[in-house]
Amino acid sequence: MKTVQPGRLITTTVILTTFLFLPLVVIAKTPNDPSYEQQYYLDSIGAPAVWEYTTGSRDIVVAVIDTGVDINHPDLYKNIWRNQGEIPDDGIDNDNNGYADDINGWNFVFENNSVTPQFDNEYSEAGLQHGTLVAGVIGALGNNDFGITGLNWEVAIMPLIALDGLGSGNMVDVTQAINYAVNNGAHIINLSLVGTVNDVGLVAAVQNAYNRGVMVVSAAGNETVGDNNEDHSINLDLAARYPLCVDNNSSVQQIIGVGSIDKNNKKSLFSNYGSSCVDIVAPGEGFYGLRVYDPVRSEWRTKFGGTWSGTSLATPLVSGSLALLKSYKRDLEPVQLYETLFNQAVNIDEFNSSYVGKLGAGGLNIAGAMDAIKQLGPISGRIIAAPQTGGEVAKVYIHSTSGDEIASFIPFADYQGAILVSKVSDQGRDLIAVAKKASVDEIILFDMDGLLVRSVSLTMGYNAIKLLSFPGRIGILTSDNELNIFTLDGDKLNDIGFDKNLRDLTIGDIDDDGYHEIIALTMSKVDIYNQLGVHDGGFAVDKSIGFISVTTDKLVGGAASGEAPYVFVYDSAGQKLAQWLAYNDNFRGGVMPSAQTNGLTTGPGKTGGPHIRTYDFIGNLQTEFFTLNKINTGGVNVAMVD
Repeated sequence: MKTVQPGRLITTTVILTTFLFLPLVVIAKTPNDPSYEQQYYLDSIGAPAVWEYTTGSRDIVVAVIDTGVDINHPDLYKNIWRNQGEIPDDGIDNDNNGYADDINGWNFVFENNSVTPQFDNEYSEAGLQHGTLVAGVIGALGNNDFGITGLNWEVAIMPLIALDGLGSGNMVDVTQAINYAVNNGAHIINLSLVGTVNDVGLVAAVQNAYNRGVMVVSAAGNETVGDNNEDHSINLDLAARYPLCVDNNSSVQQIIGVGSIDKNNKKSLFSNYGSSCVDIVAPGEGFYGLRVYDPVRSEWRTKFGGTWSGTSLATPLVSGSLALLKSYKRDLEPVQLYETLFNQAVNIDEFNSSYVGKLGAGGLNIAGAMDAIKQLGPISGRIIAAPQTGGEVAKVYIHSTSGDEIASFIPFADYQGAILVSKVSDQGRDLIAVAKKASVDEIILFDMDGLLVRSVSLTMGYNAIKLLSFPGRIGILTSDNELNIFTLDGDKLNDIGFDKNLRDLTIGDIDDDGYHEIIALTMSKVDIYNQLGVHDGGFAVDKSIGFISVTTDKLVGGAASGEAPYVFVYDSAGQKLAQWLAYNDNFRGGVMPSAQTNGLTTGPGKTGGPHIRTYDFIGNLQTEFFTLNKINTGGVNVAMVD
């Protein structure tokens, strides 16, 4: 299959893939980013069709091993990974991972925590721009009415420096960066770099990534194009390059090798090829993208630019595609994602008669991959369900989104009343908060397998009607429309009163600014407040909505009792995106929604059997099942967890 040259651990030069300057192609615009029309490559792989279902998630971590990333770029900064286990600038390795103050990643060239492009040492423009450009292809902020869009509008980019400002480095640093990414939570590793010599450390690092379920994507490399457009690219079957060829001898897909094609599906003149190392090809010419922005330096005051070309740009399209697909269905294993990408790739043999069998599975087709993934089953995650009324000993159920019961538990012995449930984030760990719908003086926390974690005692009782949560905090909405906010140790932080006409209240980062807001529903309107209760905007919604839930860029409304059982989806500016019937048209029990980044679930709001349904955000039914005791007709409290 593939051949590995055995040898000792050695140092080898890693060459930055060369950029060429080519014309742009203008296409129709989907997100509102003003320069999206210059990003033809997103439309050519079918990204807009996938954005109908998911625009990414900051829970998906993509390590960019490169020359550094401008983590403060105004069109990228929100999508930079942050090490939650580290305290900034205290000089201590708080999370005991071997690296002190690695807040956003690590610099393996200079052995420090500075992951931005390094101006203090020798550099070239192409070298210093490289990592930021690559990161922008994967995850420039999307639909923010500014600049360009990344393939993922939301993602967590982990910047790791293994190449210097000239774009050169050694495989030892690359290997260390791969190991760091694997050990610190990366789901995908992007390697837009290539070298001529392999070593055992690199092979072991890629093998370890594979064993740990981390996907590694690597560039095929570029060669100089002749003055008369002669193709001097290399057949990697005859002259292997690394890292993409490290799994030559393996019977499993440990790494994806990526070549480049032009807008007409022809192999780029500069792109290497070969049946043993190249697994797929993607557009790699004429990219307009992010530039390193440093207003202090006069020659670095441009935020965007182009055009750039190289297998370095095709590679993050594949890495970004894997991230986008995984954000939709989290439980997909790497082998499933690989097979889906390869099986749905476009056959481009007719445009490449000299390279048949040497361009992998064909051209990247993320729209086709998404269609295939939707056939694999429902969106991933867990659904927490509890009864809204009494009549039997109250039990909480945990289901997969396919309806399988994962666990169930009785949180309060002999209690037969309604149960309130909410997801709570405690230092990055998702927990289930449970309380009685009555005089609440205790909140009990369980893990996602239904195992008791701890109890939170309150100093007084509250007549609660809903549990809500900020990161690391819990909120109790009382029957007199007052929101009381507590730490997870039970210390009261604040209380905020709301209008007597309040229909529902929810909490989430609806404007994607990194802070959770309070969203209050009254008839025909939602109002947005900050955590201190200061009004911060709002917009009109359908008057039939009685229940709401939010994600980082959407508000989902469910019909009130007595109304036709519609679900409504709005963006964060109040534009209606979708509307559909969640249940039969004659059902009037209300619809309680719970939304996460990759979809939503519904349950009967006040009356009706315990019928759970899951949907994507344009109304495609994913699955349906019954929870609780099927004779229960008092509605279901639901909470969906990614």
